[in-house]
Amino acid sequence: MVVNFLTKQSLLWQVTGLLAGLGWVLSQSVLAEDPQTYQLRASALTETQQKYNYQLEIAGHLLVQSGAEPQKVPLQVKGEIAYGERRVDDGSLAGEARSLRFYESAKAVLRINKESIIQRLTPEHQLVRGRQSNDKIMLQAARGPMTRDERDLLEIPGDSLALARLLPDHAVNLREKWSPDAQLLGMIFCMEEVRDSTVTAQLISVADQTAELRVLGRLTGKTLGAAAKMEVQGKLLFDLARGHFVECQWQFQEERAMGSVSPGLSVSGKVTCQITAIPEIPELSDQQLGAIPLVADQADLLAYVHRRGVFAMQYDQRWRIIADEPQHLSMRLMDQGKVIAQCNIKLAQTAGDAPEYKLSELAAEVQNSLGKNFTKLQDTSEGSNPAGNRTLKVVAEGSVEGVPVLWLCYLFEGPSGWRLTAMITFDNQLLDQFGEADRAILESLIFLPGEGSPQESTETANIPRELPR
Repeated sequence: MVVNFLTKQSLLWQVTGLLAGLGWVLSQSVLAEDPQTYQLRASALTETQQKYNYQLEIAGHLLVQSGAEPQKVPLQVKGEIAYGERRVDDGSLAGEARSLRFYESAKAVLRINKESIIQRLTPEHQLVRGRQSNDKIMLQAARGPMTRDERDLLEIPGDSLALARLLPDHAVNLREKWSPDAQLLGMIFCMEEVRDSTVTAQLISVADQTAELRVLGRLTGKTLGAAAKMEVQGKLLFDLARGHFVECQWQFQEERAMGSVSPGLSVSGKVTCQITAIPEIPELSDQQLGAIPLVADQADLLAYVHRRGVFAMQYDQRWRIIADEPQHLSMRLMDQGKVIAQCNIKLAQTAGDAPEYKLSELAAEVQNSLGKNFTKLQDTSEGSNPAGNRTLKVVAEGSVEGVPVLWLCYLFEGPSGWRLTAMITFDNQLLDQFGEADRAILESLIFLPGEGSPQESTETANIPRELPR
């Protein structure tokens, strides 16, 4: 479950998430010799496509750090989402599924304290590719990266690409229970790590060609590195004659501690989903899609635009924004629940006739700022990124309290005297996990045309615009 929030003066919290597909459980039941025994199987992928309509309600509070003591911030969320989905894989790979989705609508109304915020998916991102692989769900707009807020808007317990795996792979009797895999449950309920699960699924009844399943239990683990526990209860109905689910209902309670990139929370919620099978969704037909490939492996990137329109960039989805101020952006790289790196971006504007900033000046500035932590310069270089902006790079080695640390410092020069520096810091021993997490920022960063200014009223300074999940 995702919770993002934003403060207006010192606190306009913005919460998004918990909205993505419930469904895609296309199942048919084959009656065995024993009239009380059923074999639940997925129907052919090409037979039908599905339309999903959801309603979401969440109530509770966020737990945020304010001064010496954490503070409770009241939270209410109401959301609705509707989309059609077409499977585009052939079902031959166990544990992997791909789809195309067209979102007719995706909207959430958030009330935090006395402030109300409306979140929507932009029209250019209505066509979305979905992929479930290695117990992870990826949702990517086919026509360019979504923002973090848009991405989180589409995430909800019970994603349609994972839910079918709740079904048993063997014949079951009425009232029989089975225990779904813990990692599968983590994917279904948006927990990155499940350490313990009491969740069971059960075939409750079969009547009038409708079978009822119940999911019930408790999960404990971590979400974005923070301890989390969930109580879940689900009721799922599917049509035996047509072989697809027609309704899903979920009730849940979640308790989560404050984490390094997310607030704490205590919420309860309800999600209902009505599912309809149709022969073809017009927006997902081959004719309508045109040259857009059904299956494409895209980089898992998100888009960021500076609040005053000075610059824009794309970034690895593992980065989480923890502070977004007019002249300062801070992000942390999370991988498998662990903080891998910190990135601090600073924006400044100099006089138009200011001399060109020299690489030697940047190297000296980095060395001076690190002080006693500095050991040596590993690399310095000068060039330009694909957008044509002059780019300086300095790589420095050092240590902090005996831990070897690597600093990557980039300086971008844009029009009208704009200068942007990005300082990335991480434990040198985590280099493999860091990978090329800086590459998307380096290659995509552009300065936008216009009269944007980093100056902004103090009302919106020091605002964490993204404290997700």
